Amino acid sequence: MSTVDWQDSVMTSPTPWWGTLLVAALGLLGVLLTQWLADLRERRKLAHDDGRWIRDKRAATYEDFYRVIAAFRRIAEVLGERAQAHRSARTRFGQFNAQRPVRKLYDQLGTLADDAARMYGRIRLLAPPVVVNAAGQVVEALRPYQDAQIAGEPANALRELVRRLDEAVDVMKLDLDSDRPAR
Repeated sequence: MSTVDWQDSVMTSPTPWWGTLLVAALGLLGVLLTQWLADLRERRKLAHDDGRWIRDKRAATYEDFYRVIAAFRRIAEVLGERAQAHRSARTRFGQFNAQRPVRKLYDQLGTLADDAARMYGRIRLLAPPVVVNAAGQVVEALRPYQDAQIAGEPANALRELVRRLDEAVDVMKLDLDSDRPAR
């Protein structure tokens, strides 16, 4: 085929020149659209995974907080029993020194109070304000409960601590419910 024949066949082709450009442009548009949709899917997946990660982190923090409060309550009850025994022994036998076991319990309470404060700090960083407020109410109820245990009159302080803890747990559960997050 000569050069002239080739040019004639290109010029007389049944496909117009703009059709070739249109097919190429549509192909490029299809590739770009497919890439955009893949990026969108990936972003949604990452957002979902981030949401799950933060929910898991909150759940672990709430669980740790509850465990610290429960441990504080147990140690405070033992401290109250020991303080009562100390008062009884001192009354019956004059001077009785049960200071060492009581000091150890005080130290354990101090450690647990520090742990509760640390957990509360994590809650303040991770949780919505309603959970932060409820957890703060629990932390505020710890000291009066400890004092009431030592004084031998824990009933009212225990009711208050349990009430506040129940409220905090309810709010925490609501926060972890993926359909209705707490605000």
